[in-house]
Amino acid sequence: MERHPDGRAHIIVSGGPRIALQRFAPDAAPYHVAEVAWVPDEPVGSRVALAVASDEVAANFRRVIRALQEVNEEAAPLPTLPDDPAQLAWSIGAMIDLELDARHALLADRAPASRLARVDALKPPRLTWPQRPFKPPSTIGWPTVWQRTNIQAW
Repeated sequence: MERHPDGRAHIIVSGGPRIALQRFAPDAAPYHVAEVAWVPDEPVGSRVALAVASDEVAANFRRVIRALQEVNEEAAPLPTLPDDPAQLAWSIGAMIDLELDARHALLADRAPASRLARVDALKPPRLTWPQRPFKPPSTIGWPTVWQRTNIQAW
């Protein structure tokens, strides 16, 4: 927590198991206190199939990031992605600009394989380099930097 002279504070939180708000609890604290319930993921059918899908989605995401970096002449390291297939789609979703409805659908999805499919379906359209004038893709969900590029990345 970082306190400011004017009394405000920035609280840094990190994700963990998913929870659902049951109700706000009465409390004198200057912040909300609530009763929550754990929200587990739906059971995974084949862990091998989920791992394969996770590897493919991660590879596709990295390929797009590398292409964007090359076009924009950036040398930043690739983003770190979790090894847990159940967390991967959320991590990628946090790194890209999603419309509110798409973000909510991804966060609400309780099936890891379905989350991976949602993120993978956000692939940008194939664009050729440099045979035609650049037009920003209409596909929602890809980083703003994608809109400055004109490359076949996927």
